[in-house]
Parts: sequence; structure tokens; C-alpha cells
Amino acid sequence: MSVASFLVFFMQVGFLAYETGSGRAKNVRNILLKNLLDVMLAAIVWWAVGYGFAYGKSAKGIIGTNLFFYEGGSTFDKSTRPWFFSWTFCIASCTIISGCLAERTALSAYPVATLLISGVVHPLLVHWLWSPYGWMSNIGECQVLDFAGGMVVHMLGGLFGLMGAWQCGPRLGRFELAASEDEDDEDEEQQQDPGPAAGSSRHAYETSAAAAAGGSRVSWDTAGGSAAAAAAAGCGGHRLGEPGAGLMGLGHQALPAVATRATGGGDAHSTGTGNSSPLPVISAAWAAEEPVSSGGSFPGWPAGARLAAHDGGSAAFSDSPPMPGHDMAFVTLGTFMLWFGWFGFNNGSVYMYVSGNTMPGWDLNMANIASAEVVQRTSMNTALGGASGGLTALLVAAIFSGTYDLRICCNGVLSGLVTVTCMCGFVDPWAAVVCSGIAGAIYTGVSTLLLRCGIDDPLDSSAVHLGNGLLGTLMLAFVAKPEHVLALTGSPCGGVFYSSTGWLQLGLQLMGVVLVIVVAGGSAWIMFWVLARKGLLRVDQVTELAGIDNMDHGGPAYPEFAANSFLSAGGGQNTASAGRRMLQ
Repeated sequence: MSVASFLVFFMQVGFLAYETGSGRAKNVRNILLKNLLDVMLAAIVWWAVGYGFAYGKSAKGIIGTNLFFYEGGSTFDKSTRPWFFSWTFCIASCTIISGCLAERTALSAYPVATLLISGVVHPLLVHWLWSPYGWMSNIGECQVLDFAGGMVVHMLGGLFGLMGAWQCGPRLGRFELAASEDEDDEDEEQQQDPGPAAGSSRHAYETSAAAAAGGSRVSWDTAGGSAAAAAAAGCGGHRLGEPGAGLMGLGHQALPAVATRATGGGDAHSTGTGNSSPLPVISAAWAAEEPVSSGGSFPGWPAGARLAAHDGGSAAFSDSPPMPGHDMAFVTLGTFMLWFGWFGFNNGSVYMYVSGNTMPGWDLNMANIASAEVVQRTSMNTALGGASGGLTALLVAAIFSGTYDLRICCNGVLSGLVTVTCMCGFVDPWAAVVCSGIAGAIYTGVSTLLLRCGIDDPLDSSAVHLGNGLLGTLMLAFVAKPEHVLALTGSPCGGVFYSSTGWLQLGLQLMGVVLVIVVAGGSAWIMFWVLARKGLLRVDQVTELAGIDNMDHGGPAYPEFAANSFLSAGGGQNTASAGRRMLQ
């Protein structure tokens, strides 16, 4: 059991590597710190109250009432999981959120989410679904099945991540619809500048800046001088918010002067504080050198941040520019680390079912043989699930895009693993292969759907964990083998493909899904809504564009690379051009 616990804890290294590689270099320190913070805070909360709520003496099947500030114990049965093993599951659900909110969320938002998940939501769902005294475990002859956490870990974490990504809004630059421009003609355009057209993003900038300057016209070219130009040069010549613009060379240079405006409580896009605090009017729409005919805002966006869109409405999202991470090697290593740790995740869960749970007439030797069979089946299904999901996602992406996308393959592997998590002990290998293959294809569709809805999930964590946690939970009602379910839970029920009780099992699985969506999704929406209204959810726009590392964490994670990036960008030469890129 200890080995399985260590493997699940090692998954945190995989999560960390995967998220770090998927983010941009200017936010690496922030990603590392928030993941470390999640683990530390969840340890204290799970010890103080979470474990007791999950596995303590049940109060009418709703919540545990003892084992708070747990002092340890030497005897266990299937009614409880060891503290360390159960804590590793808790921190896995907390960490999923981090990927969905990466690169634009205030550090203070993560402890709030960790407190809510590890102290209330996760323990409640664990008690209801996994404690033999929970009300969902005693609902009838059949019971809701979730072998290792498809619902109480992956759906829970994915729902919190999705609600957070929606409330926080996309990263600046993620859904910009910039008009195409020929960089080779840039110098010629600088020489002939008739002024901005009314309604253009350039006109919007100069108008806003003029208002902040007391009515004096502030030209686009003037704004591109000195500090702004040097900072843009440190981005490697890219616009801030654009893929590749890391502000790696910013260091301690002064930030560019930007127009600001007061945000009173009556503004529909205010932070909700009612204060008249200046916020930079660096709008995502500035990247488009054309009139913005329609737009939208998100609850967590600072005042003035607007999402540019063409007349085509939501169809414009299909052409959104990619915002790739800085290190695919980290992403791939993280995938392997997570896959490795997943064997502890699923195999360790066998303990909950076989400890003290032998069939009538069995002796200890027969029980040990049965346990070995379950472990072998679980291991095989975990290996096959990851392989099937990854291969299918890679193939689907290649068919539709014409490229073999490593990132989609990695997420396909994780999608397959999430899908088999809730079913791996209850199904035969063929079912794991089929269901995980479907999951790999479904992932690509859900990821595209989120983009079309304007939801920015940098790691596709909500598509992987929520989408495939839900898929695996429901598909289990079709492929669960009755003899496996009977041996592990004592329930005579099985899937639709095997048993007449399959439709009853499907109804129970649907009930479990609805329960998790209501409890976890509702809690997440309320929490993130409050944080957004209080202005505590998202960093300000200057911090986001400059890089959270540069503004909040003392500098970039790769200082040598930052210096080289600045020098290779020209070290401040061609300042007017670089400054314009920054303000765009």
C-alpha cells in the first residue's frame, strides 16, 4: 500500500512537468509555486478536517464526524483508506484546477480553491461514494460504481477547472483576431501614417491615452519609445500576449506608460469593488487593426478587457491563434510520469475492495489469489487504456489537421487513463481498449468545442478530466462484467452488455454524474464568481502581459535565457517598431 501511495504522490511531479512545459517561459515560477502551495495546504487541511469528513463515523450517511486532526492508526479495513494514500487522491483533484487557470490567475485564488476542495467537496463525495456507510453506497441492491476516482477526483477537478476558466476568461491574446500584416512593409507603413481610422483598435488606443493625458492626443508612434520599446525587444519582437512574447528581457526595467481609466461600481465590467482604481486599458482587441464590430467580456476580466470578434460571431474562435507552451520535452516527460504514477492510483485502489472482503466459503489463500488477479487486470487495463487513448487521439488529429501533434497525443494518453480510472477493476481488457479509444476521439472534439465557446484551458485539463471522467463513468454501465462487480463489491449488478440489471446500473451512474455536477460544479461556480467580483481571481493586465514571474516572483525562471532573448532581439535597437509591437 505504501508503494502505491508513493507512486500516486509522484504524479505531482508529472503534473508539474506537464503544466510547466505547457505554459510560457514568463510564468514558470508562478506555475511551480502554486503547485507546491496546493500540496502543502491540502496536507494540513486533509489532516485537520478532510480525512475525518471522508472516513469518520457517519452521520446518517452524509458526512464523517470524527478522525479530525488524525493521529494515525494501525488497523484498516475496506471502510477507510490509509491517510497518506487518501491524501494523494485529494491533492490530485486540487492540482487539476491549476492547469485550467494557468498564466492569468492571481496566486491568492488557488489557496481558496484548495481549501474548498480538500476541506469540504472532495471529502463529502468520498464519504457518499466510497464509504460503506455513505448514503450512495446503501441505495439498494446495486450501487454507483467508481473504482478509483473517475468522479470523485477527475470529474471534480475538471469541473472546478472549467468553472474557473470560464469565470476568469481567456488569456490576453488567446482569441485575438488580428488582421494579417506584412512585416516586410512595416518600415514603409511607418513613413506614411495618415492616422488611425475611426473605430480601429489604434484609434481606440490613442483616444483612451488622450483621455488619460488630459485631452492631448497621444500618438501610436510616441507610445512606442524608450521603456516600451526595450520591453518589447525583450519579447523577441513579438507583441505582448502573442505566442512567443515572453518579456524575458524585461528584468527591472520600467513598464510602458499605458492609458488608465477609473472603474466605478456602476461599470458593467468593473471588478465589483466599487472603487475608482486605475486599470490599464490594454485590450485584447488592440491587436486587430480594424473596427471591432462585436465583442464579449468575461466575469474575471479586468475592466476594459474585451474579446475581439468578427461579424461571424462564435465562428471566429475556430481561427484563434495557438498559444503553445515553451517546452514539449517537459510535456512528454510529464505524460510518462503521470502514466507511471497511475499504476499506483488504480492498483492501490484494489485495497479498498479486497481488504476484508472475501466471497462466502473463501479461505485466506483464495482471497490472496483473487487479489492478485484483480491487480493484474487493473494493471493491464491501465496500460491498455493509456495506449489506446493516445493512439486514437493522434490518429484523429492527423486526419483532420494533417499533422502528427505530440501534445494531442499526450492528452490522448491522459484521456484514456482517466476513462479507465473508474472502470479498470470492473471490466475486461477489450472494454478498456474500446472505451479509451473512444475517449481519445472524444477529447479532440471536446477541446475544439471549448475553443468555439471561447473558454481558454491552456492544458485542456477540463476536456481531459471532466469530459473523460464523465465518459468513463457512463460507459462503465455498459461494459461492467457482473462477476467482477460481484467479487469486488458484493453487488450482483453488471453492465447493459452482460446483465438485465444494466439499465438500473446506467440510471445509478447517471445519478452519480448529476450529483457530482451539482455539488462540485455549483460550489466551484459560486467560489470563482465571488473571487471575480472581489477582483481576486485574475492578475492585472500589465502583470499578465509582462509575465507573472517578472511582476510577482522576482524575475524569470530562466535568467540566462532571458538575457540571450533580449540580446538576440536587438537589445533595444529599432525601438519605435518594437514599442509598437508591445502596445499592440
